[in-house]
Amino acid sequence: MEKSKNQTKGSRTKILLRLLKLVNSTSPWMLIVSMITIVLAAASNVIGSLFIERLINNYIVPLTKEKVPNYGPLATAIAVMFGIYAIGFLSNYLFNMLMGILAQKVQYRVRNEMFVHMESLPISYFDQNEFGDIMSRYTNDIDTLMQMISQSIPQFTNSALSL
Repeated sequence: MEKSKNQTKGSRTKILLRLLKLVNSTSPWMLIVSMITIVLAAASNVIGSLFIERLINNYIVPLTKEKVPNYGPLATAIAVMFGIYAIGFLSNYLFNMLMGILAQKVQYRVRNEMFVHMESLPISYFDQNEFGDIMSRYTNDIDTLMQMISQSIPQFTNSALSL
């Protein structure tokens, strides 16, 4: 099986940068807000995990040693932990919604640009290429781009920040 000429590491980076430029030019504010919410979601996930250790060591273990435990500080700490996870949940929801909308806008734009370009192609192009190959670019390849924008890039960013 023959490898595509686009399989080099440098060309993949160029393609990713080109895709990010396209996404940024389509709706820069959505991209910025979604990146901020990705950072918030990753931070709340990490802080929430670290807070559980603090909750056990500083609140729950001392309560087991008291004869008459005071649950007030524990309730406050649990409320803070709930707030941290709520911020993470809302951030996660918001960035998924924004990236989904942004991916649809990019998909619409790319398909329109492809259609306009296709109208300028000579008839010989259509004679030399299979109709299924042309339609595959309109459907499968653009859907793959949409999936990358809406799922892969945000998930990679979130995982990298969590790490």
